[in-house]
Amino acid sequence: ASPLAKGLFKKAIAESGAMFSADGNGVGLKTAEKNGEDFFKKINAASVEALRKMPADSLQKLAASFRASPVIDGYVLPKDVYAIFNNDEQNDVVVLTGWNGDDGFPSGNIPDAKKSAEDAKEKSGALADEYLKAFPGNTNDEISKSLFALNRDNLFAWQAYTWARMETAKGHHNVYVYMFNRTSPGQEKYGAFHSSEIPFALNNLHTWNLNFTDADKRLANIMSDYWVNFAKTGNPNGASVSEWKPFRASENKVMVLDINEQTMKPIAVKDQFDFIDNIKATCGVSSNNISISRNIKMLYNLTGF
Repeated sequence: ASPLAKGLFKKAIAESGAMFSADGNGVGLKTAEKNGEDFFKKINAASVEALRKMPADSLQKLAASFRASPVIDGYVLPKDVYAIFNNDEQNDVVVLTGWNGDDGFPSGNIPDAKKSAEDAKEKSGALADEYLKAFPGNTNDEISKSLFALNRDNLFAWQAYTWARMETAKGHHNVYVYMFNRTSPGQEKYGAFHSSEIPFALNNLHTWNLNFTDADKRLANIMSDYWVNFAKTGNPNGASVSEWKPFRASENKVMVLDINEQTMKPIAVKDQFDFIDNIKATCGVSSNNISISRNIKMLYNLTGF
């Protein structure tokens, strides 16, 4: 998104979300400076030098309440990312991006079904029924899974999806979107967690102390072929792999990557993405006709973040 990067790269691989969310999407320079000053006062720090002298674990604990955001400083980021893409001012290059099936972080407090319904009505208003349809909450287990899914979508999955839509609508290059769905051996508690695709994409499973199977090794060979082909040519396809078609909003298909399939499929959580689109549009943010409101808290309130 930054104009300072113009001409410095021809392709982009993004495996950890983006910055298209409304809340936290960016703050102005003066606000960012004030946030920093307020944080210094809160922890009684006199200077940056004083912070550097603190033990790292102590500073990390103190910073737990500090929420950093991209700074729209008029130089590195002259506008918010939405506006940059909506005006076709981004660094227009071919992109490979996606998400993992279990990206995200668990919510701290899990409400019961009654409280979940009340929260949905209070925090998403007229869209409460749509929220509960996309993210059902009839049992504690269902509520926990729905909150995790909303967190995953808002931080990672919907971000990659929105990037793909905006680049294909406003830009002039293809976007290749994946959903990695392999749960590594011994990691059943965490599923296809954030970053678990990396040793497959880089074909270095041997660096992880897990009992990977022959099927895992085959998947790593396939994924690394996709990634290397893309790095070489801007197209992940090649003679030894299944066809990975560019993203098209009219089809909403992505490449599902797992040990038993490498297949183009419709997005399984499209109803969840639609809810996020609708609630953001209701609050003044639309991924088709972009306008930013930095006061949106609904999605973060619903997830407990």
